[in-house]
Amino acid sequence: MDTQPQGASTNKPNNNLPNFIGIGAARSGTTWIAEQLSQHPGVWIPSRKELHYWTRDRKYTSPSFLGEPSLISRYFGEDYSLDLCKRFCRAIGKSVLDLDLKSLTWNLNYFLGKPDNAWYSKLFTGHQFQLTGEITPAYSLLDEIDISALTHDFPDIKAILILRNPIERAWSTILYHDKRNMISLEDMTQSEIEQYLSKSQITQRSDYLSIIKRWSKHLKKEHLLVVYYDEISSEPAQLYNKLLNFLDLDPPENFTADFKKRINASKTVDMPAWLTEHLKSQYLPGMKKMADDLGEYPAAWYAKYR
Repeated sequence: MDTQPQGASTNKPNNNLPNFIGIGAARSGTTWIAEQLSQHPGVWIPSRKELHYWTRDRKYTSPSFLGEPSLISRYFGEDYSLDLCKRFCRAIGKSVLDLDLKSLTWNLNYFLGKPDNAWYSKLFTGHQFQLTGEITPAYSLLDEIDISALTHDFPDIKAILILRNPIERAWSTILYHDKRNMISLEDMTQSEIEQYLSKSQITQRSDYLSIIKRWSKHLKKEHLLVVYYDEISSEPAQLYNKLLNFLDLDPPENFTADFKKRINASKTVDMPAWLTEHLKSQYLPGMKKMADDLGEYPAAWYAKYR
């Protein structure tokens, strides 16, 4: 017989899964949120944090193999096919080595299934008395048409958005891409670095007011939580409690967590002064409006770089 985990939601989840999603912003602490929530007995998040189901359309700059329904084309006919095959083999291999049948079944469904809403919901089933969710920062890029479709089909879903100083988020992004060997900062000129950080897929993720406006239009007011990267270092326990309150979860008993642990961190390198000036010219006007509209942390961001 299934028993309800201590600390689980008092509201039994419905079958319209998942119950929550993280929608960004990238390089702003989404992995920290996933890590902390995953440790709660009343929460289940897939080990594959970013599912990219809602950004599978080619109009989005974060590529997702889920946009290709044909398995043959998916694995042998696209630019990302080699990387996808490697990820598939790693995931299946780990499940087999761990003798984890549930993980094997989940991975086979995720990598080989036909993506639709029924398929998506099935990725979160089998976790009675737990809230389920996923965190894909690229969801911050969703347009109103897709947000409307998402909230129409999943009307009770809650969304978590964590924001970071746009200048520092941009620097963290390029350091992370360098760490992942997606680029080589050492081989890039000043002009190339400026151009790289001016790409729309980077700048659009820092247009926080537009993101909030799009999502607020389609979510119930109480179903969107906006928090800040700064809180991870300044008030991690309070931030954790904000997340639990938002999801209607009780704090687990005898729970200790290393809230200060760095998770999925970029390299620790100081931003060059010339790049700081370039990013200030790019972001300060928007940061001023964020400061006026959102106050508190955005106001501190603006004051730091003005």
